[in-house]
Amino acid sequence: MKPSSQRKVPRYPRASLSVFTLNHVYPRSPFLVLWWSAAIPGFGHMMLGKYLQGFLLVGWEFYTNVQAHLNEAIFLTMIGDFVQAKAVLETKWISLYIAVYVFTIWDSYNKTNDANKLAMLSENEWIDQPPVVMTPVGIHFMRPYKPWLALLWSSFLPGLGHIYLQRLISGLFAFAGWILTCYFSRLPTGLHYTMTGHFAEAIATMPPQWVLFMPSLYGYALFETHMAASQFTKLFKQQQGYFLKEQYQDKRFRMPI
Repeated sequence: MKPSSQRKVPRYPRASLSVFTLNHVYPRSPFLVLWWSAAIPGFGHMMLGKYLQGFLLVGWEFYTNVQAHLNEAIFLTMIGDFVQAKAVLETKWISLYIAVYVFTIWDSYNKTNDANKLAMLSENEWIDQPPVVMTPVGIHFMRPYKPWLALLWSSFLPGLGHIYLQRLISGLFAFAGWILTCYFSRLPTGLHYTMTGHFAEAIATMPPQWVLFMPSLYGYALFETHMAASQFTKLFKQQQGYFLKEQYQDKRFRMPI
């Protein structure tokens, strides 16, 4: 049998590079993915590189949550107004929301375990992969990144960290989602009132239904870009090490025991 490094097409690929993104498998904590799926359904699937499924679930979360007034009810519950919290809930939407919510958490946990198995198999079957993809619409290349810099850009505006990592699709999605949420939550106006000391006006201006989306959106952008920068750098070093070994290392050389 020929060694796996000589195969042209791997049975278990580790990474896929395109002009829009770099998608690859690596071990993840199932409970961490589960937690982000619980924060906003779809985030766990996006962590696993299942972007289409993740985008659809995030869209479903926003639509059904707004229709059911769920965040508004959560806010009223947090301040102790239980009667009003029950009154604002739309029961015809909340039942649909719960079914998809529970499924999303279970599905992301289950798919993480499968992805971790694939990551273990791909570790033993690594072949040379072109580090550059060039097309008429763009150029994407593997390179090391600084996690703190990805974190910094994401802290300025969610989506910028993804663009720094050359993840155009997820970056535009995060950017559009944040701008949309800022618009409906009236965050800039609320910040203006807060900075000028008009706290009552700030509270009255910002609807809790949209404000409660923002901590999860902001936190996920910070976490995901920092983690992706670390993993992309690790992948680049592994790819570079493989290239140097195949091109310059004597085949008769054996690593010391």
